[in-house]
Amino acid sequence: MPERYRLTRPNGRVLTFDAVLRLTITHQNRVTDHPIESGSPVSDHIQALPLEITLLAVTTESPLDWQSAEGGPGHVNAALAFFEAARFETLVLSGPRLPRGQVGELALVRWPYDLTSKRGVRPTILLRQIKKATGRQVRIAVSQPVVTEDFDGANELADEVDLGEQPTETLPDDARAEQDQSILSSWTDWLFGEG
Repeated sequence: MPERYRLTRPNGRVLTFDAVLRLTITHQNRVTDHPIESGSPVSDHIQALPLEITLLAVTTESPLDWQSAEGGPGHVNAALAFFEAARFETLVLSGPRLPRGQVGELALVRWPYDLTSKRGVRPTILLRQIKKATGRQVRIAVSQPVVTEDFDGANELADEVDLGEQPTETLPDDARAEQDQSILSSWTDWLFGEG
């Protein structure tokens, strides 16, 4: 049986599509644009925007694959309920022809759908990749500035002190565990009072 496309919610609930008629993967970059006095813009940086995936999918009451255990009465309503429940959650998409290791967690942006005459639903699903900020917390050891003595015997700090290269140490992972939560998860926890 060929592999089919599936969306998985954080609670483990899965929506398997009977078919995907069209799959579009969009990679985009944004080039920075800084105007200068002469009026010419200067572009000095390229920013990779989050990946977008558009699926034109089909889910029916009687699955196209007769060996499938999924489908049956209420399957279309369950699919629509899945989308409604996944509005503020991160999703994982699996299936053939996806760029391996590049997709990660996705947000459901929109899912307009058509109800078909054959007891099915045909949603056009737009998913956007969630890119979480990652960082390293470090503690920097600082040396004391050098105090100089000028000609009248008064102590004063030198105008500029080169402290040289400073060693850093990485803080333990448990010190930043709470910071690794995505903005989307934090917002939904606040919204629904789960945090």
